Amino acid sequence: MPTLKFYLKKRNIIILSALLGLFLLISIGIFAYFIDSAYQDFLQSVVFIFGVIYLIGVLVAKQMMLTVSMYTHYYRMIEDNMPPFDVDTHPYLPMFHHQLTKYQFTMGVDRPLYQIHYRVFPKLPYVKRTGLSIMWIVITKDIIDTYDPRIEDDVVFIKSKITQSSKVQNEITFGFHQANSWNDETKTNAQKIVNFHVQNRAMISIPCAVITAKQQVYALRPTNQFPNKYYYVAIQFLKEITNAKTNQYGK
Repeated sequence: MPTLKFYLKKRNIIILSALLGLFLLISIGIFAYFIDSAYQDFLQSVVFIFGVIYLIGVLVAKQMMLTVSMYTHYYRMIEDNMPPFDVDTHPYLPMFHHQLTKYQFTMGVDRPLYQIHYRVFPKLPYVKRTGLSIMWIVITKDIIDTYDPRIEDDVVFIKSKITQSSKVQNEITFGFHQANSWNDETKTNAQKIVNFHVQNRAMISIPCAVITAKQQVYALRPTNQFPNKYYYVAIQFLKEITNAKTNQYGK
C-alpha cells in the first residue's frame, strides 16, 4: 500500500531527474560551443534534439508532479491523524436549518434519502484571488453514499438551473453522513476525499462523519500544511457552520 514516504521518494526522483537533464543539456551546450568548428554543426543538432526531448520530459514530469503532490498531501493528512472535533450544531439537529439560512444556502433538492443545499460565491471567504465558486452541502440519511450517482445527477441538474454571467471555477462539497460510533471503518470511509486542484480551478469533496452520540464531526484535515487554499477554505467553513470547538484539537 502506498504511503507518504513512497510519494515523497517519487517526488524527489522526478525533481532530481529534471535537474540532471538540465545539467546534461547545459554541459552539452557548453561543450558544443568550445569544440572544433568541424563538429559544431553536429553537436548543435544534438543539443537541439536533446533540448526538445528535455522539454517534452519536463512537460510529462509536470503532469506527474501534480498527481504526486496530490497524493503526498493526502497521505500527510492521513499521518497527521487529526481526531473528530466537538461542535455545537450539525445537520442532524433541528437548529442546523438556521445555520443554512444564516449562511445563505438554498435548498436544491429534498429527497427521502438526502438533501442538497448550495450557495454561489462570487469569491470564496478566508483567502484572496478566487473565482466564481459553488459550495454544496449534502446531507444523507440512512446509509446512502454521498458519491451516489443519484446525488451526482441532482447536482448536475441544479447547476443547469443556476444562471451566472461567468463560468463556475471551483466547487467545494461537504457530504454529511451519520456514524453510530467512532472507529476505523468510520474514519476510513470519511477519508475518501476528492482534492483536485490545477492553477485557479478546484474540485474539493470532503465526506464529513457526524458522530451524533458525542456531537462530533470528523473530516480529513492536516495539522498545519493544507494541500491548497481551497481545501483550507473548506475546513475553515466547515468549522464555522458547525460552530466547532477546535481549540483542543488544533486546526
